[in-house]
Amino acid sequence: MSIKTRLAKLEVGNNKSTIIVVSPGETEAEAMQRYLEETGRTTAGRVLLVKTGVPR
Repeated sequence: MSIKTRLAKLEVGNNKSTIIVVSPGETEAEAMQRYLEETGRTTAGRVLLVKTGVPR
């Protein structure tokens, strides 16, 4: 099952999810800060932090 399908099952109503990839050597807090700087918006709803082990 794809991540997109799994995410769709988690989202109900206006409860949207945000997926943030955590790079190797980066903390979850750093990934959240990077997301904020790149998008200019804070996260709302569910936040899924994905650690792939693959550099960005």
